Amino acid sequence: MPPKKRRRKAQPAPAPAPPPPAPAPTAPLGPLQQLPAELCAMICEWLPQNDLIAAARISRTFRREAQRQIFRTVDIRGNRAPWLWRWCIAINRTTYLAPYVRALYLDLPNPHRFDLSTVPDAERLLRALRKCARVKDYRIAVDWSSGYWDMDRASEWSGGQWLLAEARFRVTTFQNAYLFRGELAKQLWRQPELKILDLPTIQLGEKHELRVLDDSKVLPNLIALGVDGTVPPENLPRSRRLERIQLHLHHVVHLIDHRYLTILARFSASLTTLALVHFNFVRAIIVMPSLAVSLPHLVHLAITDEFEDKFKNSSIQEKWEGMMFAQYEVSAMTILPALRKFDRLETLVLHTYGARPSVFRDYVANRTPPFIPSMRAFALNLMAGNAHLRQVHLGSFDLALAPKVLRAKEIYRLKICEVTFSLLRRIVEGRNVFAGQAGRGFKFDEVSRFWDPYKR
Repeated sequence: MPPKKRRRKAQPAPAPAPPPPAPAPTAPLGPLQQLPAELCAMICEWLPQNDLIAAARISRTFRREAQRQIFRTVDIRGNRAPWLWRWCIAINRTTYLAPYVRALYLDLPNPHRFDLSTVPDAERLLRALRKCARVKDYRIAVDWSSGYWDMDRASEWSGGQWLLAEARFRVTTFQNAYLFRGELAKQLWRQPELKILDLPTIQLGEKHELRVLDDSKVLPNLIALGVDGTVPPENLPRSRRLERIQLHLHHVVHLIDHRYLTILARFSASLTTLALVHFNFVRAIIVMPSLAVSLPHLVHLAITDEFEDKFKNSSIQEKWEGMMFAQYEVSAMTILPALRKFDRLETLVLHTYGARPSVFRDYVANRTPPFIPSMRAFALNLMAGNAHLRQVHLGSFDLALAPKVLRAKEIYRLKICEVTFSLLRRIVEGRNVFAGQAGRGFKFDEVSRFWDPYKR
């Protein structure tokens, strides 16, 4: 019997596909988020460090340009070791941050405690240095908080040469207060692009390790040299036409000694910039006429009597406070006749801790800008006495501005007592136009012109 035919049941119609979800509402882009990268870069160039961190949260473009500015100059000095290791981690974990670094300033532990083979942090720093191949400005010094380091016994220590030898960058500016003479001399051959070399802890006296500077094949582009000037730098390379010299002196040094003036006079034909650091301000005033005779063609002259770093970070608080607060009475008015003898002087910088604020005539403390009306009058007198002067930067240390509850280290760190005034002169249509600016905080390196990256 044939099987019964069964009617096939009709298939149900497919269920309609659910409508696509509505797109989530997006917040409209603000005007700052739509700016092109070029404008973001121009804005970030003018922002201070704290504002750059906030700008990095605006958009991806702002974040990239803000990071470029933040990492362009890395200044990790002044007992800030945790920041150094955070910077190393950021560089080692990324590929795009290291090419931004152009200037690197470090305070490091003592060389004999910072050995590459035994200290993991040293190896971490080396990996970061190798990635930062575009560094042009490199400054290394000892972190005094890591333990006392006697520079007179430097020959007994070794190490630290990897900080320059193992790095892959070729610098144009280098400040060394870390490597010793012999170690440094071996590394200078590897930096042919170096133009500015500052050695604040090295004396060019009887030691001969750095006679390598006399060789024109070593550092052929060198135009600026700084050395420890506590003894006359007899071995300054005579064969080089140095344009800038920086002497790191001491309050007991008498620069009026004929040996100093004779050495400096050797470079009078080429020297344009002289910076005297840690120099007693009274002696600076006394030596001004002799400097005008020995170096009449100076273009930039900068003097500061800032105290030694080893006293700033010293654990002997009473000794350091006594040095800071023992100010003396002196007037800077006597330098006016000497300034007329400089026939090309354009920039004059006078920063003083040791002299009382009355050093610049009738100083009157004022807690709101402008801080120093009398400093302007003094700067105008300077410019009236020398028609070539274009910039005058004055600074005095006024303890009356410090709260009584702060200790000496806090006063120095906050820079609340460092009162400054800068006066600039331009000639517009045959008339002198003056612009003055008052502020707080000495920025000697920025105004001394020794560190100017451009050859003048």
